[in-house]
Amino acid sequence: MWKSLKTVVSFTRHLTETGAFSETSRFVEREISKHVDPGVPQYILEYGAGHGNITRHILSKMHPESRLVSFEINPDFCELLRKINDPRLRVVEAPVNEVFDSVVPEEGSVDVIISSVPFTFLTPAQRIDLLEKSAFLLRPGGWMSQVLYLLTHFPLFKRFFPAATYKWTLNVPPAYVYHCQHLAVGSQQSAL
Repeated sequence: MWKSLKTVVSFTRHLTETGAFSETSRFVEREISKHVDPGVPQYILEYGAGHGNITRHILSKMHPESRLVSFEINPDFCELLRKINDPRLRVVEAPVNEVFDSVVPEEGSVDVIISSVPFTFLTPAQRIDLLEKSAFLLRPGGWMSQVLYLLTHFPLFKRFFPAATYKWTLNVPPAYVYHCQHLAVGSQQSAL
């Protein structure tokens, strides 16, 4: 009980960073990480790792040779993430829009992106920048999964990922997980 109360207080204090009042449910954890394949090594990025509940779920599911780079802007949350003892995890304390500065991945080198970034608190330019960078980083056939609490931003995701879908997922508050597959080169529509 005390841990739950501390979590709610911590998330509420940092609402504009977390976009939530509590950690996501185990249902969201499972749904958002459904493209993590335990059978093959993958390069995975996580945007907005928070307290690390989704991070831990990803690590428990991914291949022993996979790599996970988790971005988190909140120093207190980063401290919690660094306590996760797993050599496959790298925690980057930086805004997710600095992904190129922090990781320097090559175009098409990322297999899966899992995001809990609160799009509602981003400016329109920041939203577009994040989706452009994500589409650039994903390999053809790669996936970006994003948890949001409204469908308001779904049309923007469809601009960058025409095959995007969403699934309502049990959570408090109820959540939608967007699944966006990066189509093969040449079949991706222009987002502009």
